[in-house]
Amino acid sequence: MALFRFEYQDEDGADRTTGDDGAHLDIDAQDITSATLELEALGFTVIDGREITRRRFMLFLTNLLFLNLRFRFGASLNEYSMLCEIIAAMYSAGIGVLDVVRLTAGESDNPWLGKKMLRVADDIEDGASFSEALQGQKKVFPVEMIYAVRAGEETGNVGHSLSKVAELFKRKADVRRDLISAMIYPGITLTVFIGVCIALVIMIPSLLVDAFGKDQMAEMEKTFPLAIKILFNLKRQPLYVLGPVAGGTLFWFIVWLGKKKTATRLLIARIARRIPLIGKLRFEFALVDLLESLALNQESGVLLDQSLDLIKNTTRDDLIADALERVKERVVHEGDGFADSLRDESVFPGLVCQVVSAAENTGQLSEMLYPVASYYQLKAKATLKRMIDAVTPVMIIMLASVIAPVIFGLNTVVQKALEAIGNT
Repeated sequence: MALFRFEYQDEDGADRTTGDDGAHLDIDAQDITSATLELEALGFTVIDGREITRRRFMLFLTNLLFLNLRFRFGASLNEYSMLCEIIAAMYSAGIGVLDVVRLTAGESDNPWLGKKMLRVADDIEDGASFSEALQGQKKVFPVEMIYAVRAGEETGNVGHSLSKVAELFKRKADVRRDLISAMIYPGITLTVFIGVCIALVIMIPSLLVDAFGKDQMAEMEKTFPLAIKILFNLKRQPLYVLGPVAGGTLFWFIVWLGKKKTATRLLIARIARRIPLIGKLRFEFALVDLLESLALNQESGVLLDQSLDLIKNTTRDDLIADALERVKERVVHEGDGFADSLRDESVFPGLVCQVVSAAENTGQLSEMLYPVASYYQLKAKATLKRMIDAVTPVMIIMLASVIAPVIFGLNTVVQKALEAIGNT
């Protein structure tokens, strides 16, 4: 961001550099064009402007103090939601698309996103439509936003379409926040568990050897309890750690292979679906995204085949994506009804198929899908709560199952060592 100072005309036509309070007219923006447009939108007649200082270092210190460093290239769902809301509001106010984009770029608190918006503005200035300019930055802007703008341009209501996308992003951000919040305690417990295991392997054998001597421990090792024997073996042979490393490497190789091979990807998805609670939770949240996106696209005027393509490319559930591909084939090329095509796929619940069938008859697909999405979101949150309630005791039991044998084993070893010393 940079700071720009302007000379402007007041209501009487007089040239001014300061207001009635003596303050200069200074504007933070990405560039002087964005700053000028921002002032003109507020009703000022700008005469001249200049950059007075670069504030990158101060911005860095501010972000550092507030733990808000942006050592990343991207934007959060909340930032995209705010972006869509601002653009929608400006569209509703009748501001031209080029001015909208430049003003939004200047107002963005995310420098990376602001720069990308300026590139969009440059493309629009070169003759591209708003949706074409966003498509040129498709790795930056979510496909839901691009499709909504395209549909809004066709219907003449870009602001309405973007306001609906903003709501969708906000709901997705809320779901993600709920998931992260719910996993904090199990994550901390798992981290403590791993840390305790590593500490036991490193410390216990060394403490025993230092306390009673290497020769004494060597004579008594055959009589050690199993837990202490395992610690000594891991201390001597750290290569045992390669077992979990190899297992993790194999897992990631299978995941990578799944991205390359459709059959492998679907097989992994079917296995993941059968995992208790986790599989159900993942499917329910994917189903919520599907229903909300479908309702939003229908409300924004996106064609059904384009909507199915959009959802298929953005869903995180490979089984749903695979089913949607076949649904699209039957609806578009074979002329089947949408509800009938959904019924042919076992992945979709009967409730969804029934609601879609009723919506096709009434022509109110978007209005009827939102309540169903809310229902499945409540189900997903209930499943998440059950999962956390089940995982937490399991983690505590795992931690106790490691610490308790070591404590009892350690007590046994110390007693035997003291007896051996007393006999000598």
